[in-house]
Amino acid sequence: MSHKRAKKVRLDSLLVERGLVEDLKSARAWIMSGNVIVDEVREDKPGTSIMPDANIRIRGRDIPFASRGGLKLSAALDAFGVDAQGRIVLDAGASTGGFTDCLLSRGAARVYAVDVGYGQLTGKLRQDPRVVNMEKTNIGDIAPGELDPAPNMGVIDLSYLSLSIAVPTVARLLVKSEFGAEPEIIALVKPLFEVAAAGPDLRRDQYMTAAKRGALAGEAVGYFAHDIIASPLLGSGGTLEFLVHYRHIPARLDLDENIDAAVCSGMQLVESSGGSQDRAPEMEERDLGNE
Repeated sequence: MSHKRAKKVRLDSLLVERGLVEDLKSARAWIMSGNVIVDEVREDKPGTSIMPDANIRIRGRDIPFASRGGLKLSAALDAFGVDAQGRIVLDAGASTGGFTDCLLSRGAARVYAVDVGYGQLTGKLRQDPRVVNMEKTNIGDIAPGELDPAPNMGVIDLSYLSLSIAVPTVARLLVKSEFGAEPEIIALVKPLFEVAAAGPDLRRDQYMTAAKRGALAGEAVGYFAHDIIASPLLGSGGTLEFLVHYRHIPARLDLDENIDAAVCSGMQLVESSGGSQDRAPEMEERDLGNE
């Protein structure tokens, strides 16, 4: 049976897709400054075609994980006091593997890296025996009991899908740990997919609505929000995001108070960053379309 190789993609587009930079302008600036290293070779042309699973790093803003997503999850694990050591984890929306990479660094025994895309997971994670690469797989198509061993923890970073659908979908695949601990989920709340007709410049009240919808997303299946924080890094286009910790046991917290605190700290991040997390090298204004 033949196996098709993933198609090569533009380097500047891949930097954005992996979440290593915010946008194409920033990607091109970093590349042309000579700071982008692909498979240990410096590349300085934004239009260079490379394999989507190539190992990429940016000198001057090195990230210890496959993407910026790993930094977001790392902050959540610390804030929520979640120990990934020895856990069997389901990573819904794995993409290039930022969350997966972070989980492995925290001692996860196995990670099911699920994504509808193909050829996105970085090379080092594809080769890691602890990672089960489930590319071209819709999380909704996995049947309970299909994964062996079954996951006892879930992490979610999905686009174009509300957490009101994603959390129950992941929850049905989780089981108690071998020590009897209830399963838990950490999910990234992306307001653009939680608030109707949301644009890139969201208001405080829209962030409040998105955060609350995200926090309540698991209650219908018995997963309650035990904490919520603002992501330490902004999302695409400088949008504020949140991380929620769900557990399969009732929570004892003032949810509205926690949401308000998360939005307050997040708005400070938005204001201090000017809506962007990247400070790319200066570059000349020029037509880069054919480079």
